[in-house]
Amino acid sequence: MFYKIENKNCEVYQKLFAMRKQELAWEKENQEAIDKKIWLKYTEFLGRNGQQTFSRTSSYSGFKFENHEKVDLGIWKESPKYPGFYIPNKRTKRGKEMSRFLSTSLKGHRFNIVFEYLNLENLYGSFVLPYVEISNDSIIVIYLDPRQNPKDENVIEITKEEFEAILKK
Repeated sequence: MFYKIENKNCEVYQKLFAMRKQELAWEKENQEAIDKKIWLKYTEFLGRNGQQTFSRTSSYSGFKFENHEKVDLGIWKESPKYPGFYIPNKRTKRGKEMSRFLSTSLKGHRFNIVFEYLNLENLYGSFVLPYVEISNDSIIVIYLDPRQNPKDENVIEITKEEFEAILKK
């Protein structure tokens, strides 16, 4: 379901606004940390881009390096599933360290922080990860699992078309 929050003075707006701004800052910090750690330039990565992860920030599990001749095979190995991409070589100490870095050292929130701020129950089993975005620094749009229904009067249900129109601004 699609929702918006326009009231900048309400508590839920302020919490979600601060949360999303923090996540955007963390995305930049995480990118800088990755660039520093792997030092090779890459054109693509394996993982998930954006907030549709359990940590609400991008996740990385492998890279397609520009100059694959310089890849240190003590850290990386070519992915058997995705040719041209390199994943940490978990058979080596440095590869395990890289794998640990990619899975535990990057900053992010727990996905259910959105549920807490909206005073929603956690869903178990199969569910949709919450999506929160700020449009023009004035309207927060939210996409939630259809089984969740925010009770806060400042969280207004909208159509998919309105959701997309707000995001395009």
